[in-house]
Amino acid sequence: MTPPPAPHDAEEELKTASERSPRILIVRVSAIGDVIHGIPVLCALREAYPSAFLAWVAEGTAGDVLEGHPALDELVRVRRRWWKSPSDVWRMRQRLRQLKFDVAIDLQCLTKSAITAWLSGAPRRIGKTGVEGRELSQWFKQ
Repeated sequence: MTPPPAPHDAEEELKTASERSPRILIVRVSAIGDVIHGIPVLCALREAYPSAFLAWVAEGTAGDVLEGHPALDELVRVRRRWWKSPSDVWRMRQRLRQLKFDVAIDLQCLTKSAITAWLSGAPRRIGKTGVEGRELSQWFKQ
């Protein structure tokens, strides 16, 4: 009889992924202030995992704050209200899946950001779940 798998620890999972240069997606989609508050996470990830591929999904002018940031490898820009257009959702999904992320970190923990992390195809999605998750975000985490 096989023993049950050990519970996943996000930090341990990132350490394991770091051995092969993890591909990490940060999701803090909208609002310039929200993006500014998320930049320390980007910088901390770059410091902890210098060889990681770090990308960020941002919509509208919120992406302007991140443009050219030295800790960021890729900025995936989506237009505002992308979720209202099936073709925009499909294009974003295709772009994120091409980047083959190991981990998606949802800093916003709202339905829209949780769906974005889920659409990325990352096998590990980190964010608030259960009673701490806002809106429908807890349904899209692993």
